[in-house]
Amino acid sequence: MICSRILSKRIKNASVVFNRNLQQNKTEFIKPEVTEVQIKVPWGTIAGKFWNYGCKQPILALHGWQDNAGSFDMLAPLLKNRSILAIDAPGHGISTWLPKGIPYHDSVIIHVIRRIKRYFGWEKVKLMGHSGGAIASFRYASFYPEETEFVVAIDALQFTPLTPTRFPQSNKDVASDIDKFLIYEEKNSPAPCHTEQMAIERWMKATHGSLNEVAARTLMIRGATRKEDGTYYFNRDPNIRLNASNIGYTLDHLKEVAKVINCPYILLRGTESKLKAIFSQDIMDVMQNSCKEFSVHMVPGTHHLHMVNPQGTADVINPFLDRNNKI
Repeated sequence: MICSRILSKRIKNASVVFNRNLQQNKTEFIKPEVTEVQIKVPWGTIAGKFWNYGCKQPILALHGWQDNAGSFDMLAPLLKNRSILAIDAPGHGISTWLPKGIPYHDSVIIHVIRRIKRYFGWEKVKLMGHSGGAIASFRYASFYPEETEFVVAIDALQFTPLTPTRFPQSNKDVASDIDKFLIYEEKNSPAPCHTEQMAIERWMKATHGSLNEVAARTLMIRGATRKEDGTYYFNRDPNIRLNASNIGYTLDHLKEVAKVINCPYILLRGTESKLKAIFSQDIMDVMQNSCKEFSVHMVPGTHHLHMVNPQGTADVINPFLDRNNKI
């Protein structure tokens, strides 16, 4: 168990608790139970935020693709008496981008989890992930089944299985993205700027209606920077949009991955989510047998159900944590 005095020593780079105001771009002090943290890594820092850090080991919260730690701003306060550490993945939010010339790969976040585990001295990791963060949790729990305390997966289980019919196009897409990666590197163009409302609308549109305006504004706090002229640019590395290194996994491969996962596992699905392929019934059947506890819950909401319906999401997660979040 890591007591608060040890955590306080470990959060040596966390100097300011802040909330960036979108209108005025100023720093404001907010509730003391939310603490910003920066963890040093060889290429820079991993930024994140603690809710209620103390004598209980925090749950490590992993956001989805192109989101950031603000993804959990609405949910975390509703997980009563829980310590939560939400991080910005490399290239997202205010975490450092990967070095120039290094493509993003789905194993990068696994390396980050291991670094954080070693940094804080945890024996096991408690994981909560949304979308890509949930898929990363699935992979981590298979790589390190004896070092995973539990997983809370929000609207994603596993990668979309690669089929023989999908492979030719998938192969072409990866090849195309590799070339785009090299072109982006040569251009080194400045990030485009948008008015505040345009930036929010672009973020909402990119999620195909999964985010409402309140949720988009929340993600903008860490996900965009206001310039002196009042326009905004997105903080994320444009290279995260490219699949320049990931080939894919077949259903048989994913079933074998699922067989070694044994921790308590809860999966929440949004009733209005448009993503279907990342929920394989075959994988769920395997995990019913391999996991100490496995359950699936339909929760009213979109793919970002934890942001558009945080209370309904918390009502499902809290009983699971009551049973499994002991240390």
